[in-house]
Amino acid sequence: QEAAQLFAEQAKGAGVTVQIRNTDSATFYGKDYLSWPFAQDYWFTRSYLPQVANGSLATSAFNETHWNDPKFAELIQSAQRELDAAKRTDLLKQAQKIEYDSGGHIIWGFKNQVDAYSSKVTGFTPDRNMPLSSYGFRLVSLA
Repeated sequence: QEAAQLFAEQAKGAGVTVQIRNTDSATFYGKDYLSWPFAQDYWFTRSYLPQVANGSLATSAFNETHWNDPKFAELIQSAQRELDAAKRTDLLKQAQKIEYDSGGHIIWGFKNQVDAYSSKVTGFTPDRNMPLSSYGFRLVSLA
């Protein structure tokens, strides 16, 4: 709620009136999910390609903004097929620029996260899709 209020205050400074409507998660993710005209949501940290697959392509199951950019989709498909890491990085940089410049999301902030490790602990297995804070802690033990 505080983030929505801050956004509304900032928008007011630009001459845009934002009326805040608070809903519970059951309502937000209920029958109207993916049809809100403007909404605030949170995506947990994950690697870029899995994030794109979930919410940034016309075919994504959770494309909340209904954004559809054929050039972006082409770059993502090319990056998914590219085996050369340097070429894939270049394709992803191009795609990220398109998404940053014309994508449907307004990124108002990033959550601070800290990950750490110690030689005294073993068993951490990083998750490929969620690089921060997604280790299988049930397998962790003292070294």
